[in-house]
Amino acid sequence: MKKFQKSRRELFELLDKPHALKLPDSHYEFAEWKKAKVQFNYHVSYEGHNYSVPYTFIHKEVDIKATPNLIEIYCNGNRICSHAKNSKTYGYTTVTEHMPKSHQRYLEWTPDRILHYAGKYGQSVQALIQKVMSTRKFPEQAYKSCLGIIRLENKYSAERLNLACHRALEYRAYSYKSVVNILQKELDKQTTLTPVKTVFINHENIRGSKYYSEGAQ
Repeated sequence: MKKFQKSRRELFELLDKPHALKLPDSHYEFAEWKKAKVQFNYHVSYEGHNYSVPYTFIHKEVDIKATPNLIEIYCNGNRICSHAKNSKTYGYTTVTEHMPKSHQRYLEWTPDRILHYAGKYGQSVQALIQKVMSTRKFPEQAYKSCLGIIRLENKYSAERLNLACHRALEYRAYSYKSVVNILQKELDKQTTLTPVKTVFINHENIRGSKYYSEGAQ
């Protein structure tokens, strides 16, 4: 270094250091990227756990950036949300602001609270509500129907509502509309199920009972 008349340290301070970039505030962290499609319930799945995104992104393609402690979700290169990583399989991490207004109205309700509320009007009401919720992948999507069924007691009596729910269970008709139809048609007052009409079809390729009795002889 004699011909430069300076040491390596002096050259670094003079030439390199003034143009050096600041070091990152945190250490490098490995990240895994994955493409996903936002589900109808405004969640994306990563390693079995579901994370919410703003509902306006339903059905859109997004990129998931996963680090050991953080899940970040991007759309068209822009980060739209992030969550602390959760390893609970089939669990949900949901932010209130990501939910549609219609779902936010039911935040104070839980499946257990709705079932308890339904039980006040009869065992059949409670059993039907449980069936309605079990048909939905995301419980909040069943709350409107469940509360609608329970509130039919305001127009009809609790006794009729319980009987109508009992009839709906017999028909395996697990919906608000089914209970309304039963009450409007007063099917809850019937003691037997309405028989299902059987239509017999005559056709040359259909073998009647006589064919089998003759074959057995």
